[in-house]
Amino acid sequence: MKTYEDCFSIDEIVRELCKERIRLTSARHEALYHERISAGQPPSDRVRRTLADDLGGLFPSRRLWAKFRSKRQERKGKSVHAVNLDALFGAVRVLMKKEPDLPWVDRLLARAENIQFRALEDDGFRFTPPSIVGVPKEPGKHVYRPVSIYFTDDKIIDKITFRYLRDKLDFCLSPSSLAFRARQSGQSRAITHHDVLDEIISFRNQHPRLFVAEADLRSFMDCVDHETARGSLRDVIHQAKGLRQDLEISPRAIEIYDAYLASYSYKREVLGSGLSALRKKDPHASFSWPEEVLRQMHGSEDDLTGIGIPQGGALSCFITNIMLHEVDQAVEKTQRPDGSKIKYFRFCDDMIILSPDAATCRAAMAAYQEAVHRAKLPIHEPVDVSGYLSDSKSRKKIWGLKSKMAYLWAPGSESGIPWIQFVGYQIRYDCLVRIRAKSMKKHRQKLTDATDKILSIINPGSKSKNGVPVYATGLKMTGAQIEKSHTMKLIALSVGRLKFGRALPSSGFMPMCWANGFRGLWGVRFVSTQLKEMDRHRERQMRRLRSRLRHLSNPDVRIPDNAAAKRKKPVRYYGAPFSYHGQFVRSKS
Repeated sequence: MKTYEDCFSIDEIVRELCKERIRLTSARHEALYHERISAGQPPSDRVRRTLADDLGGLFPSRRLWAKFRSKRQERKGKSVHAVNLDALFGAVRVLMKKEPDLPWVDRLLARAENIQFRALEDDGFRFTPPSIVGVPKEPGKHVYRPVSIYFTDDKIIDKITFRYLRDKLDFCLSPSSLAFRARQSGQSRAITHHDVLDEIISFRNQHPRLFVAEADLRSFMDCVDHETARGSLRDVIHQAKGLRQDLEISPRAIEIYDAYLASYSYKREVLGSGLSALRKKDPHASFSWPEEVLRQMHGSEDDLTGIGIPQGGALSCFITNIMLHEVDQAVEKTQRPDGSKIKYFRFCDDMIILSPDAATCRAAMAAYQEAVHRAKLPIHEPVDVSGYLSDSKSRKKIWGLKSKMAYLWAPGSESGIPWIQFVGYQIRYDCLVRIRAKSMKKHRQKLTDATDKILSIINPGSKSKNGVPVYATGLKMTGAQIEKSHTMKLIALSVGRLKFGRALPSSGFMPMCWANGFRGLWGVRFVSTQLKEMDRHRERQMRRLRSRLRHLSNPDVRIPDNAAAKRKKPVRYYGAPFSYHGQFVRSKS
């Protein structure tokens, strides 16, 4: 396994810098999509100017490194992001050897060597406190989630240190922990919450009568105590060395871990500079933080400046798992010697417990609550849902509950609750699966927002004259071209681009898209009406666009004077192979 110094080789650092350049490329590509439609849109090279200036002059031109893209047949199973990253990194390595005197080579090497020195040798190393960006928790509301953004060099040190600590210590964490895990020996990939869907269904088939408890922590990352996080790392390292006597953890990695914690305080960064900057845009903005509960846990005299870890930082993912490692162990110890089984799964701060024995399920939930309290983490207070079974209106309120005490997973006729919920999926007592309603609503809104943006470009302000839309000046595309472009964009957002006649892989691979985020539906019984409604909603957005484009005449473009160009192209069919429903129905067959 790599040492900490190996992780910070020049090659590794250059690859991380290439990743940042590809992220900039992706952001510019999104802006270029709108720029190609209308001359009135801001140029794509103005997007993310801070990052562009930071990376300026470090790489060869896009036109040059694009020549290193792999051949089409070699790209199968890879995302566009991965293909572009391989092309840029390959170009950089080849050109650095062929032409080492180029100015960009000197700048890139100097930047990488500076990052390496800071990570490995700088005695006074500190992370620059991150800038805070407020992301709305709900559209139209003034409550925001604080996302932290570090400078590029600090971000790279954070990410590489995270990978080092994760890879070194992941083997001693519980298999019940599902988020941010490393791939273990013998595994083709790391286990995810999608795989857990099969485990829950299998456990249900073994036990026709199950009791379930669910819990969610309140603002987890915003409430992590720094001293507790440091103690958790010491404890996990101690456990890991007990399992592997030869294990060594670099003291420098622990120093970087401590510096990461020291760089951030919720009270200082979020409620201080972050809130001040946000209120310049939204005077009513606020960040939700359970300060009163934290004061009860830490004592009224504690100033709470040592609370909170950055949302968006890589090391925060590692801290999540080691902070809750003791909680995982406490729950798993409730497994009874008499054979009363439990199934416990945790994804970040969401967890679910299943057991055929009600007392065992309650004991596991009590152990979870006690362990969470020892870690000084607030929890959404678990609710006894038996009082919600009296009528249909009360039952609907169950979905709004974050934490639930042990309840029977069974039909309503048996005084049970038919559905359970875990990380985006909902599973019925007969193992029928559906996607959480909130996830569906969020994606529908994303498709609507994308269409609203196009409509605002071609017909600003929805103005009309005698029932005919007043189109923006400077449109570069015909109505058919705009329609085709938006069709492909919505397909890419929803189910990805697939080629006609190509069988879907048996492994369940999908392009990076919304459907890929629910690939757990691959091969299970699911509620197909949900996916059909998504298809209808996507088509509704296209009808909105077509209606607005009806009166758009072709822009003044030069048409090639050859017979082939004049020939009318056949209309392509974007039905079932590109539909939400078609993705998963085809997976069954």
